[in-house]
Amino acid sequence: MDADATDTARSPRGGFWNNLATGLKVVASELRWIVLGRVRAFEIRQLRRRLEREYEALGRLCEPLLKHIREGKKGRSLSPEAGEKADLLLKQIEFLNEEIAQLEDERLRSRRLFERQRARELGLEPEPENTREH
Repeated sequence: MDADATDTARSPRGGFWNNLATGLKVVASELRWIVLGRVRAFEIRQLRRRLEREYEALGRLCEPLLKHIREGKKGRSLSPEAGEKADLLLKQIEFLNEEIAQLEDERLRSRRLFERQRARELGLEPEPENTREH
């Protein structure tokens, strides 16, 4: 074995065992991210289901009014009680839409942060954002 090969094997970034250890750390890290990502995806799916139920409730509430309009009749609106319920449903729908958007954005930001932290922990330099292929 020549001196260059020995230096590479002993260097912190070189050598089979260092590369194997780094690879295993990356695999373990990705498995952790997969679990975290699945938990967050489940949470978002639950919110989407809740949002769908709110839309359905709003549709059921407005159905009589929409039938009245479709039949070409005028002068009908929601009762005060139904109007309050519709306002509440609309506020809930708006809240759920905002919450879903925030969770999706947070998931993307968390992934980027996760990658940067892993690169730092492994002593690797992250690839610059503008040179990545999408």
